[in-house]
Amino acid sequence: MRKRAFPVAVVAAVLVLSGVAAPQALAAHTGLGSAVAQAASEHGCSPHRQSTIRRGSSGSAVTHAQCLLGYWGYDVGGIDGVFGSRTENQVRNFQRDRGLAVDGIVGANTWAELHY
Repeated sequence: MRKRAFPVAVVAAVLVLSGVAAPQALAAHTGLGSAVAQAASEHGCSPHRQSTIRRGSSGSAVTHAQCLLGYWGYDVGGIDGVFGSRTENQVRNFQRDRGLAVDGIVGANTWAELHY
C-alpha cells in the first residue's frame, strides 16, 4: 500500500471540497483559516455529490476522484474530468492496494477509501 504524508492544509481542503467538513469548522479546529481556502482554490477541485463513476464518465465527480487519486500517489495522467483508461487503471491499482473489490468503478467503498 502506498502511503503519503500530506500537509494539513491539503487534507483540510479535500475535506471541505468533498463536503465532509465545513470550512468554518475546520478553521476553528485547526487554526488554518484562509490556508484551507487557498489550498482548495489552488488545487482546482470542486465539490460534488459522490455518485458512482466509471470509464466513460465525465464531470466534477471524476475531477474530484482524479484529485484524490493524485493525492494518494496514483498518476492518472492529468486532472481533466474524463474517466478514461488511465484513470480506470489507477482506480484498479488503488482498489487492489486498499484490499477493495477490484472493478475499476468508483462507488461508495472506493469513495470512502479515497477520503480516508
